[in-house]
Amino acid sequence: VRTGHPEATELRLRHVAGTYHWFEVVGVDLRTDPNIGGVVLNAREVGDRKQAEERLVLSEARFKALVQHSTDLVVVIDSHGRVRYASPSVSEVQGEEPEELLERMAEDVFRESGVDWHHALRTAVAEDGGAARVLEFGFRNSDGEWRNIETTVTDLRNERAVGGFVLNARDITDRKKMEQRLRFQATHDELTGLANRSLVLDELDGILSRNHGATTVAAIFLDLDDFKDVNDSLGHAVGDQLLVMMADRIRSMLSFGDMAARIGGDEFLVVLERGHGERDITDLCDQLLTTIASPYEIDGRQLSVSASAGIAFDHDRTATGEILLRNADTAMYRSKRGGKHTTTVFEPFMHTASFDRLELRADLAVALDDDQFVAHYQPIVDLATGRITGTEALVRWNHPRRGLLGPNVFIPLAEETGQIGRLGHWVLERACTDMAAWRSGLGAAADHLTMSVNLSVQQLHDDGLVPAVLEVLDRTGVPADRLVLEITESTLITDTDKIRDRMEQLRALGLRLAIDDFGTGYSSLGYIQQFAFDVLKIDRTFVDGLERFTNQRIVTAVIELAKELGVRTVAEGIEQELHAELLRDLGCTLGQGYLYSRPVPAAEFAELLVGPLGAAVAAPSV
Repeated sequence: VRTGHPEATELRLRHVAGTYHWFEVVGVDLRTDPNIGGVVLNAREVGDRKQAEERLVLSEARFKALVQHSTDLVVVIDSHGRVRYASPSVSEVQGEEPEELLERMAEDVFRESGVDWHHALRTAVAEDGGAARVLEFGFRNSDGEWRNIETTVTDLRNERAVGGFVLNARDITDRKKMEQRLRFQATHDELTGLANRSLVLDELDGILSRNHGATTVAAIFLDLDDFKDVNDSLGHAVGDQLLVMMADRIRSMLSFGDMAARIGGDEFLVVLERGHGERDITDLCDQLLTTIASPYEIDGRQLSVSASAGIAFDHDRTATGEILLRNADTAMYRSKRGGKHTTTVFEPFMHTASFDRLELRADLAVALDDDQFVAHYQPIVDLATGRITGTEALVRWNHPRRGLLGPNVFIPLAEETGQIGRLGHWVLERACTDMAAWRSGLGAAADHLTMSVNLSVQQLHDDGLVPAVLEVLDRTGVPADRLVLEITESTLITDTDKIRDRMEQLRALGLRLAIDDFGTGYSSLGYIQQFAFDVLKIDRTFVDGLERFTNQRIVTAVIELAKELGVRTVAEGIEQELHAELLRDLGCTLGQGYLYSRPVPAAEFAELLVGPLGAAVAAPSV
């Protein structure tokens, strides 16, 4: 203690009980004072204050340790919105070092966030007496990246260790992206990126609910024709590429506000709202079909497919999205049955037809098991003599309630339901069985006869086809060279290598191959040489109206080129003697059609063989 200069010091004293106490002591030197004669110590206990100071130091150390090593962002902002502290983790999100952010305004640090920081901080104070408040915002960091932040704002201005608003923030950019992906996946088709059924129906319901006749609302249902053939022959990978390319073409045709969706395997829905009426929409639908039908190039291969369309308009102003979709679907199936690659506008009467179709699908499932199918046979004649040289087997459905149904009614259903392969095998077996019976019972009148049977594309891609054909021929005793298997021209656009291999396997059995409906698909005479066909069947569309010069030139060219390739020609759909004469003059040797006979049951065909058309012949066979 310096004389005359009292100073304070702090002492920690141990109590007799063993505990320590802090005292602040001021010593005064009064040794010269005769009344005192010593040093006076004035002491007061300061333990509470020391503990508070220790807690503060500890709190600051703990805060610093936690913040320095936290993956979350911790930013302290003063009442004016100025950054007073930023934790090290801020550099990973913001792109700048913490020191570079000090004294900068929050608006400058969190660029383009759209947050009114003064309002946000005032709100944090006003709400719940300054309790923590959660705030979510996005901002662009110094690298130009957009980041999403979720932060808790806490008013700690009265805390000596903090002295400001604390933003305890977390970078949720990845989480937000994942949420967006999940929302997109829930409402969009994963393959094409188009809207899915759920989203397009919600959108359609919204349009219908707010539309009061001021605009025309329509749903266009698009379905690829024979897409299953593409998947079966070229594989699903090629089919998927085709769908993606088709989706891109549909997108390119739409205007702002239109919506396209993939609602099934090869099914698409387009929702339109137009102020110009129905004609504008039907014109757009026709353009869509034309665009879709343009060739696609996939893996160096050109592929051509078409689509059928159905349009449903909101005529009664009471339809829901589901109803409009159903109506468009119904109209689309009318297009399929009408020849495909066409557009049909829904009419109320089509509901009845739609119910009939569903009923037929159910009936078809048991028709084979119940032996409801029958085979009819149409003669193929020598045009020079009019004598029968062969026949084509044509299937009919003897429906228990509807009577005899032609193939145009049930073949599309058989293809859709996957029963076409089983039905095709039944026709082959029935035809060869009847052929064997004619050869056995009629002798020479049937010995020269050939039997033509149609093959579907599904059968051609079935590895069990060749063994099945061989088994039927062996069991029935029909010579292989008497069997002609007909393949439609459109089949050839699929997997040419696989089809060529299958046809070579069939040819190795000794039978013959014909290309049916020639001229109606996408092929050319080059296919005849490439696949080594024996017979070319000229489609009825060229025979009908053969008196016209244009048709004559087409048929002449086909016949002459076929002759050069050593391929026989058979004209289909001959109904007039004039057409038969013209075909003979043009060099066509064989034909079939109602001029000679409509398709008839096996017993009636046997009568034809022993009648005038089948008199002892030495005519060329098919």
